[in-house]
Amino acid sequence: MPRKVGRISPDVPLSRAAVFERLRDMETVFRLNPHWTIKSFSLSPGRTLELGSRLDVQLEDYAKSTQHSLQGTCTSFDRDSGWVLEYSGGSKLSTTLFIGDSNGSSRITLEETYSEEESDNIPWHQQQLEFWLRSIVAYLVLLSRKGPRSALTRWFMRKFWIPASPSARNVSILIFKLSMVELALIIAIIIMWALFMQ
Repeated sequence: MPRKVGRISPDVPLSRAAVFERLRDMETVFRLNPHWTIKSFSLSPGRTLELGSRLDVQLEDYAKSTQHSLQGTCTSFDRDSGWVLEYSGGSKLSTTLFIGDSNGSSRITLEETYSEEESDNIPWHQQQLEFWLRSIVAYLVLLSRKGPRSALTRWFMRKFWIPASPSARNVSILIFKLSMVELALIIAIIIMWALFMQ
C-alpha cells in the first residue's frame, strides 16, 4: 500500500496566483531541496510546468550519498490549486503541491507518495519534505520583499546559491562565518590598539 508524507507551510505573503507562477519553475523548486545535488535536469516542453510536461532529473541525496533518477509527468495542473507530478520506475510515486488562501496570504501543502518498500524510510522522507518546504517558503518570502537589498539578495540567490550543491553551500557558509570572526578580531585589535596607545 502506498505511503504518503505531507507538510503544510506557514503563511506566505504572496497571492495564490503569484505563488503558483513562481513554483512552475521546476528546476528552481527541485534545487531548493537542501538535501539534493541536481546532476541533470530537463523539462519538456518549455521551461515552466504545464499539464503533460515531462520531467527527467538525476540527483544525489547529499545527506545519504545516494543517487536517484526521477522521470515524471505533470498529470494535474490547476492555476487555482496547484499541480501533481507522477513518477515512474522508482519508489517515489508522486509529488503534489497544493496552494490555498490564508487571510490574504497563501499557504502551501506539499505531499509525496512512496511505494510500500519505502515504509522504513518514511520518517526520513517526512523530515526531508519539511526542510524542502521551509526552503521553498523562505525563497518565496524573499521574492515578496521590496528594496535594493532584497533585489541584491535575489540576484545572489538565482546566480550562485540555487545552482550550488549542498556541499558548496556549506563551504560558503563556513567561509562567511570565518570571515566574520576575522573581521571581529580585526575590530577588537584596532579598538585595543586605540585604547592602549592613548
